[in-house]
Amino acid sequence: MNIMLATASSGSRGGGELYLLALAEGLMELGQEVSIAMSDHTGMDELAELARKICPVHRTEILNTYHRKTRSLGAIWDTGRQKQFREFVQIHQPDLLHINKQNLEDGLDLMWGARSSQLPSVATVHVTRSLKNLGAAGGGVRDQIARSQLTRLGIPLIAVSDLCLAELHEFLPPAQRPDCFSVSNGAFRCLGNRDQYRKQWARKEDEILIGTVARIEAQKNPLFVCDLLSKLPEHIRFVWVGDGSMRGELERKCAQMKLQDRLIIDGWQQDARERLAGLDLFVLPSLYEGFPLAILEAMSAGLACVVSEVDGTRDAIVQGETGYLCPVNDLETWSRCVSQLCEDAHARQTAGAAAKARYEAEFSPRAMAERTLAVYQEVLARFDSNLRVSRQN
Repeated sequence: MNIMLATASSGSRGGGELYLLALAEGLMELGQEVSIAMSDHTGMDELAELARKICPVHRTEILNTYHRKTRSLGAIWDTGRQKQFREFVQIHQPDLLHINKQNLEDGLDLMWGARSSQLPSVATVHVTRSLKNLGAAGGGVRDQIARSQLTRLGIPLIAVSDLCLAELHEFLPPAQRPDCFSVSNGAFRCLGNRDQYRKQWARKEDEILIGTVARIEAQKNPLFVCDLLSKLPEHIRFVWVGDGSMRGELERKCAQMKLQDRLIIDGWQQDARERLAGLDLFVLPSLYEGFPLAILEAMSAGLACVVSEVDGTRDAIVQGETGYLCPVNDLETWSRCVSQLCEDAHARQTAGAAAKARYEAEFSPRAMAERTLAVYQEVLARFDSNLRVSRQN
């Protein structure tokens, strides 16, 4: 099967974009022909470079929703880009077009272009919580627009977890809802060397390193890390691999609390996933998530995980077996869970081994690709059936 994966192009480093690379690799491992289409904006250059190591990459004039002042309305009104994308995919003629979008209102211009191309299409939505629920400006109106457009488009939707699928079902009216499927995310394995990264971070072997790979943005709840560190013993350090708009605020709060020697901000790194190998425990206190790839990468590294009990994380973590799910901002529960695992090396190792086994069985690129391919086959069968009916009429 010739499959084109097209991204709404929100950036090069987010999990929602890296998902495409893992999916492409898994599909190719299953013998499929795959290409990736993405924006020609310079912000996508890094992802394009990584993608070319896996499969052919096509750059085209995609304008990300986040770059539009009018967001979804701009995408709906932009008939020029819709036409351009339709012509682009018609030139390449994939057997199936798979659009990757971050949230409910993202990528509507691509979806309209896909529909008018009359090619079989699906779209993955990573964050299925309503914009009103997320506290976005004008969230209620933007939700109404997204709901109306997704029902009119009728393109089948893939959610990245069972809970995200339930949110899609709640968001879209049953009578007009397109076909919706659940396919859990998959991620590349972490193959890093523990000693290499601990040496780079100048850490002693008796220090416990907890940490994360994430953008330093409000969604990831970075200031909570300072509160958590203040409740943990002195020999526990936090490594944050990533960067973002809240880095300065995080550094200032750490300095105010005299914790700056216990927080290592590693910045953006090409080998971010491999750096997980240097940690003893993975920690992610997000306010909300879709299905974060960093958790799966940490599991592949054999790390126990302590993460916020939100959307997709519930599908990844088995409570008390591969780690702990903690209520958002519940400092007492967080400090207790992290302390217990930091103090008990055997418990960390046991949970980490269980996490790695679960990753191999459920969340490898191949496992995700097998489930996604089953969705493709169902979508194609329904498309062919509808086409036959249309021709008969």
